[in-house]
Amino acid sequence: MAMRAMPLRAGSSTRNDAFHVRILPPPTGCHPVEPPIVFLPALGFTGESFTAVAERMTVCRTRVLVDLPGTGQSAASNGVDAEAVLRTLSRFLADEGPVILVGHSLGGVIAVRLAAEATANVRALVLLDAPLAPFPLAWWQRAALHPWVWTPMLHLIGAIRATRFALRRLGEQPTAEAGQSIRLLGHELATPSSRRALLAYYRSFLRPDALHQAELDLAKIRVPVLVLWGSQDHVVPQSVVAEILRALPAGTPVITRSLPTGHLAPLEKPSEVASAISMFARQLAAAPKGH
Repeated sequence: MAMRAMPLRAGSSTRNDAFHVRILPPPTGCHPVEPPIVFLPALGFTGESFTAVAERMTVCRTRVLVDLPGTGQSAASNGVDAEAVLRTLSRFLADEGPVILVGHSLGGVIAVRLAAEATANVRALVLLDAPLAPFPLAWWQRAALHPWVWTPMLHLIGAIRATRFALRRLGEQPTAEAGQSIRLLGHELATPSSRRALLAYYRSFLRPDALHQAELDLAKIRVPVLVLWGSQDHVVPQSVVAEILRALPAGTPVITRSLPTGHLAPLEKPSEVASAISMFARQLAAAPKGH
């Protein structure tokens, strides 16, 4: 896949042959500008889901909101292949310097896989409710993985209403400004090609064997890690946090923080997420190089 040759321009939005990114500038007048913070979204969501977080951040870094290949405003794809996705994103990171890589849920799994293979391109990791170890699925999670369940519900009540109903059932309470992200999720679920892409991402990165690989990749991480977790997460069990800490190499600088939210922390508590990431980034800037 061909990649763009031009540097990121703050305030721009671009799509190359592989995926779409939206770039938000660092605060006006700050100096020096550090390498970017790159945000990878949860399954079914786009870079838009991080907008409220990125806009609230105070560190002197460009914010890059990614629509994963085959999703959102990225070019449609006939299939999602894990290795191709990782190669594409690795080439992108190589152009941007040692970034802070933020991953929410699926995005956290992809972030760890990237950091394990492209260590020179990642300065630090932020993992938001990331399922980085196998865990048993609830009945509704198993049902949701069968597309034949989606179609009649989408026809009956519509994609947006179905999405809002599902979020309420999970106890999620997105802020009013998260409406665009919810509409985009509804669109992804309502579009057959997008549904196929979402299932392919699940099979490539979230099945038990793929999660086991991500857990093994944690042992290769050599950068500081911030683990953020929703105390009311009904999607990924809290026990996964302990598995993450167990799998990381001894001596890895790691901070864990629980937030009073569910699985969708960037949509429910954007200010708290932005504050935690900003503090983490400032600590990185103050640390001696190589730490």
